[in-house]
Amino acid sequence: MSDTITVAQKTQRARDAYMQLFSDTFADELVEIYEQDGSTDAMQHLKDCIECGVSVWGFPLVLPNPLEN
Repeated sequence: MSDTITVAQKTQRARDAYMQLFSDTFADELVEIYEQDGSTDAMQHLKDCIECGVSVWGFPLVLPNPLEN
């Protein structure tokens, strides 16, 4: 059982590290693209997803707003 927990912890750390790298690398570019689109709601939704650590690279295509749950 402890092996499963260790693997799960390592997997979560890898996911966290990836999301941090993703956020550091692409957040500004994504925000800029959404700003060019001009949709205030989409802009806020993207920022909320990034702040909550939700994956925003395409899966699922429609995400509920994490701050409205």
